[in-house]
Amino acid sequence: MDDKYLELLEKQNKMTKIIAVLMGIICAVVVISAITIVPRVNRTLREAQQAIEAMNEIADSLDVEELGGLITDTHEFVNTSNEELADAMERVESIDIDTLNRAIQDLEAIVEPIARLMGK
Repeated sequence: MDDKYLELLEKQNKMTKIIAVLMGIICAVVVISAITIVPRVNRTLREAQQAIEAMNEIADSLDVEELGGLITDTHEFVNTSNEELADAMERVESIDIDTLNRAIQDLEAIVEPIARLMGK
C-alpha cells in the first residue's frame, strides 16, 4: 500500500510541476502581450484624442451663419449644374446622327485619296 501511495504522490508531484510550467508559460505570454499591446493602445487613444480635439476646434470655428451661406451656395451650385446638364442633354439629343455619319463618310472619302497620294 505504501508503494502505491508513493507512486500516486509522484504522479501528483509530476502533474503539479507540469501545471506550474504551463502557468509560467501563460504568465509569460500575458506579460509579453501586455508589453506589446499596451503602448499601441495608448498611442491609438492619444491619436483618437487628438482627432477629437481637432474636430472640436473645427466645429468651434464654424459659424452658423457661414454654414448657412455654404449650404445656400451649394444648393445654388447644384441647381445651376442641373440646369446646365439639362441644356447639354438637349443639345446632345438634338444632334442628327444620320447627318453626322454622312459627314464622317464624306470626310473619309476625301481624306483616303489624299492619304494614298502621300503614301500612307
